[in-house]
Amino acid sequence: MFFQCHNVQVRYGRTVVLDLEELVIPDGRITGIVGPNGAGKTTLLEVMALLRRPTHGRVSLWGQPARRADRRLQRKVVMVMHAGYMFHGSVLDNVLFGLKARGLARTQARLRAAEALEVVELSEFSRRDASGLSAGQRQRVNLARAIAIQPRAILLDEPSANVDARTVDIICSLLRRLRDQRATTIVHTCPANGQLHNISDQLVELTDGQLRGNNKRAD
Repeated sequence: MFFQCHNVQVRYGRTVVLDLEELVIPDGRITGIVGPNGAGKTTLLEVMALLRRPTHGRVSLWGQPARRADRRLQRKVVMVMHAGYMFHGSVLDNVLFGLKARGLARTQARLRAAEALEVVELSEFSRRDASGLSAGQRQRVNLARAIAIQPRAILLDEPSANVDARTVDIICSLLRRLRDQRATTIVHTCPANGQLHNISDQLVELTDGQLRGNNKRAD
């Protein structure tokens, strides 16, 4: 299993935003987290990425007790936000950022970055200034940045939000390949009737921070 939690609760002040008795997310599969705005979807991703510490409860990643300060486990998980934040510089510079932070040699880092840009179909954009990209292109650069690091799990917060249909198709194809060819664990948030719903092996429904029914396989 990738993620497992017991009696997890997250509070913002006095407000309970996440309250899960138990949740299990499989390893090497695509899991979609669905629910209305304010359901706790992003908060759950942050807990999985060890970016937010639960107020109460126990969390494990790959069977190991997880804590927010556990850098060893954190480096195996990448969270991609839908806003598509870009650093200053070129598209290639953006993809190289995380690789440099992890201390990869220059030649190896550039090779991985180039391969990741090819996977997301943006090789010809490598020298372009990242500030001029469209929303869909920014999302693909963020995905390339995550892929280049080669994590065991990628968490995506509404990857299909505010992007064009072609980008959604590219994202869906990419996620399936990561699952099938690299056994990468994918967890994403999405609308209940979105296209990403259709490629998910499992769906987790949240309402007001709580599970709605049991986890179920996508149709």
